[in-house]
Amino acid sequence: SFKVHDFYVATQMPLPQTVVDFWRLVYKLKTRSIIMLNQFDNTDPTSKPYWPSKDQPKQIYGPIEVTLIKTNNGNTIDCLCTRDFVIKARNSKKTEGRTLTLFQLLTWPNSEKVPPNKEDILKLIDLTEQWQGQFRSNRAGKTIVHCMYV
Repeated sequence: SFKVHDFYVATQMPLPQTVVDFWRLVYKLKTRSIIMLNQFDNTDPTSKPYWPSKDQPKQIYGPIEVTLIKTNNGNTIDCLCTRDFVIKARNSKKTEGRTLTLFQLLTWPNSEKVPPNKEDILKLIDLTEQWQGQFRSNRAGKTIVHCMYV
C-alpha cells in the first residue's frame, strides 16, 4: 500500500450534511477500507456515526445502499473497532454489493495532536493491509482515511 501511488485518500469525518457525498465517494473509489482515526465527541451534535446501526442495519444514503454486517468492538485488537459493510448502488442491476471494513482507532483522543501509542497505529496499518491484501490490486480501490473535522 505504501508502494502504490494514490492508494490513500485523506478527508475529514463526514458532517451530517455531507454523509451522502461521503458514501458516493466510497462507492466511486471502490473503497474496501475506511480508517477512522478519531473518537466521537459527545459534546458536539454533529459528531455521530455516519453508518447504519445494529438496530437499522440497512440505510440509504442518496443513490447508495449500505448494510452493516457485523461489528467487532475490540475483539480483534483492543485498540480497534471494526465494522463490516456491504455497499451497492441502488440503481445497479447487480444484486451483489461490495464488502468493505471500517477500522476505527479507539486510542487516539481528539484532544491530542499525535497518538499516545505508536504501536496502536502500527497494529492498525498491519490489520488494514492484511484486509486489503485479499483483493487483487484492480479490485481493492482506494483506502479512505479520516479524522475529526476542525
